[in-house]
Amino acid sequence: MPKYRLVINIMILLGLLAGMHLVSGRLQRLTPPREAVLTTPANSSTSGDQSSEPPAREQNPAGSGVTGQAVSGTVPGTNRNRLQPNELGKVMILEYHLIGDKEDRWERQYDNFRKDLERLYREGYRLISLVDYLRNSIRVPEGYTPVVLTFDDGSRGQFNYLEKDGQKVIDPRSAVGIILDFAREHPDFGTAATFYTLYPPFGQARYWQEKVRFLVEHGMDIGNHTANHVNLAKLSAAEVAKEVGTPVKTIREVVPGYEVKTLALPYGLLPKDDAPVREGEFAGVPYRNLAILLVGAEPALSVNDSRFNPYRLPRVQAIQSELDRWLDYFARHPEERYVSDGDASTITIPEKALARLNPRAAAGKTVKTYR
Repeated sequence: MPKYRLVINIMILLGLLAGMHLVSGRLQRLTPPREAVLTTPANSSTSGDQSSEPPAREQNPAGSGVTGQAVSGTVPGTNRNRLQPNELGKVMILEYHLIGDKEDRWERQYDNFRKDLERLYREGYRLISLVDYLRNSIRVPEGYTPVVLTFDDGSRGQFNYLEKDGQKVIDPRSAVGIILDFAREHPDFGTAATFYTLYPPFGQARYWQEKVRFLVEHGMDIGNHTANHVNLAKLSAAEVAKEVGTPVKTIREVVPGYEVKTLALPYGLLPKDDAPVREGEFAGVPYRNLAILLVGAEPALSVNDSRFNPYRLPRVQAIQSELDRWLDYFARHPEERYVSDGDASTITIPEKALARLNPRAAAGKTVKTYR
């Protein structure tokens, strides 16, 4: 590296760590933000686990240091209805399984699923796709928090058709029906979701290809849950490639050109060598996963965090106790949740957290800090 470039990079790094910025070759201190009022969302439930304040377990370190451009100025406007931006906060990736008539360990009753969406909306959460989260392209309004919906196994209650007056309609009590209906009432909430399906998915064999195409056409995603929901830790590399590659090949036959980008682990178990899970080839079809999702058990780190590891990505199981636990936790500790600054080209974080900033995530973005 040329000496002058090394000196400039060192100056930028030292300036960032001191809460300063580089303008026309001069380092200047950042202006403190206006004081923000952090409010507890109204009507939040208090029925969850109140005894613990669960700090998230660390994910694998991915480096340290800072790149990108730091600039001065106040944090984008905060007011009584918005939380102070913190794009190093945690993001909930919610993990649903069955959607049906009863409430059980692996089943969410459909009315309760709608109540989940209502509570998320009321408490300032907005849907984003898992891929946008992974690519650090989070586009939610300033002061709001992204949340990701995922559904495992591809059961009928997730996406069901009914016959009505001789016409095929989406079951309003299925997950897809509830999401679309809620978005009609609250268009700013979004419809993003990822379905980790087994094949044929969604319980109505004659319609499964049509359903997959519908999801893709309406901005939802299909993820990989392996061909047979097996424990990958017990398989050889070739067997892993077949289990992971078969669904990719199947989806491409149904939706030409579609790329399956993420995988949810059956049982949350990986083989010792996870390389063939991350990427490989089967039957002439290559695959590559941007992330590997676990089963539970906590919110995920921001992509901006240097400890972020996409190949060990935790989720929050969407049962009442866990939903209450984490929503109540973030209501009590709003400084812990990811809060958007409303601009996907910038990263706004507390100055005291600057050392945790992931340099790869900051590359090409403007970094804003505040005290």
